[in-house]
This record gives sequence, structure tokens and C-alpha cells, in this order.
Amino acid sequence: MSLECVATLRGHDEPRVWHVAWSPTGGTLASCAADRAVRLWAPQRDGTWACAAILEDGHQRTVRRVSWAPCGTLLASCSFDGTAMIWKCEDGVFDCLASLEGGP
Repeated sequence: MSLECVATLRGHDEPRVWHVAWSPTGGTLASCAADRAVRLWAPQRDGTWACAAILEDGHQRTVRRVSWAPCGTLLASCSFDGTAMIWKCEDGVFDCLASLEGGP
């Protein structure tokens, strides 16, 4: 088996991307990085990929992981700042539903 790179996605302000996750439908890719942002990527008609949304108002430190709910409208992100955010997509716009804070 051989793998072929079909796209390189550039957009995070920091060079290290910590995690990526496909949406349940496979139509959106979420990425998170040291720039404290979650980026959502969507394929374009010409075969390229573009950043469709940036979720950057939630975390104060590196976002370490993202995970989609099976419904595809909820996305969780967690950060080294001790918070987990729950994002909901309605009409193509993501809003933060909840911010969960960890304790010592």
C-alpha cells in the first residue's frame, strides 16, 4: 500500500498542529494547534481545501485535541489551559455551548 499527499492545509499561526479529526460525514476536517484556535476545513469544487471557519474565542493556551459527536453538529475541543469547549453548528455557524473547567 502506498499513500499519496493530496493536500497540505496551511493556516494555523503556529507551526505545530496537535490533532485533526474528520466529521462523521467526512466533509469537514477539524484541526487544532498551539495558536489556541480550532480550524474547520472543507473541500472545494476544484479539489483544493479551504478554511471554512476559525473557532478562536474559547481557549487561552494550546488546543490539544478535537473530537466530533456522531451527529456531526457538535465538536469538542480541549486545551492545556484546563478547559474543554463544546461547540454547536447551526446553519453553518459554530457557537460555544459550554465551557468546562478542570480543577486541581
